Amino acid sequence: HDYMAALEVMPHVAIVVAIGENMKGTPGIAGRAFGALGRRGINIIAIAQGSSELSISFAVKSADVKEAVNAIHEEFAL
Repeated sequence: HDYMAALEVMPHVAIVVAIGENMKGTPGIAGRAFGALGRRGINIIAIAQGSSELSISFAVKSADVKEAVNAIHEEFAL
C-alpha cells in the first residue's frame, strides 16, 4: 500500500508545547508567542495546534530551545 510517499527526519530539532486552559477562545495567543520568538531571532520550523485550542506546539532548532522557552515564559509572565 502506498500510504506514505516519503518520510523526512530532521536532526537537531526540538518541540516546545505551550499548554493552558485559558488559551481556548483567546485571540492573539499564537501571535504573541511567535512574536516573542521572532524578536529573539528564533525561527519556527513547524507549528501545530489541536482542535481543543488548549495547546500550541512548535519546532525550533535544538540550539534555540532554551531561548525559546525563556521567550515564552517572559511573554506570558510564567
